[in-house]
Order: sequence, then C-alpha cells, then structure tokens
Amino acid sequence: MGEAVIAESSEHLVVMNTCPDPETAGRIAADLVDRKLAACVQVLPGLQSYFHWDGKVDCEEEHLLLIKTSSTSYPALEQRILELHPYELPEIIGVPVSKGLPEYLSWINDKSSGQTICTAPAARRVAPRDGRNEHTQQDD
Repeated sequence: MGEAVIAESSEHLVVMNTCPDPETAGRIAADLVDRKLAACVQVLPGLQSYFHWDGKVDCEEEHLLLIKTSSTSYPALEQRILELHPYELPEIIGVPVSKGLPEYLSWINDKSSGQTICTAPAARRVAPRDGRNEHTQQDD
C-alpha cells in the first residue's frame, strides 16, 4: 500500500463544545449534522472539567463534542450552538485543521455546506481487510 496523500488546509475546523449531559450533547450533535452545519460530531462522555466561575473553582462532569466543519459554516454553527446550549457561556472553540486526507476534507466541505446538493457519499467507512462489510454475509 502506498503512502496516504495529505492535503494542507485551513478551510476546515474541529470545533470543541462541552455539554452538561448526554441529552444536550445528542440534541446539539444531531441538529448540527441535520442542518449540514457539521459533517460529523463525535460525543466524548465522562469528562471532568475544572474551571473558574462566579469567583470559585468549579468541577463538573461534561460531554465533549468534536465537531468537523468548514470555516465558511462556522458563523452559522456558532449561532446555532448559542441558540441550543443551556450554558450562559458555552465553550465554542474552533481549531484550524492544517492537514488532512483530501477526500475526507472534501467530504467535510460537502456535508457541512448548509445545503443538500450531493446525493452520492464522498466518504465511507472502509470495509475490513478481508473484503467483507456489514452487508456481506459469509457461510462458514
């Protein structure tokens, strides 16, 4: 197998957002993907966040959203998180993607465009190396 080709880009972001519970995290994640403001949102449960708030150090269990989006969709994504989020001051931090697989970055652009224009998937999960996929049944 050859080496993976890596594209350099700052058109893409991974946006971090913490949520107080799994219901909020799931609601925000599904909404952003449904509206095509994000190509993918991963929910990482069980974080312990320590922070200064109201003059004291606080600690809360949170769920981290890792949101893959395009830079052009960021303003609408940020606004939508603000509309849905229960926190007075939610964490919304966009980290530029400096490198990535070109096909994956293209998929992010397509799926976070805010428009439903593409019907063919640009990226799919890879089948196991033995050639089977979840839709292939083997008789043993």
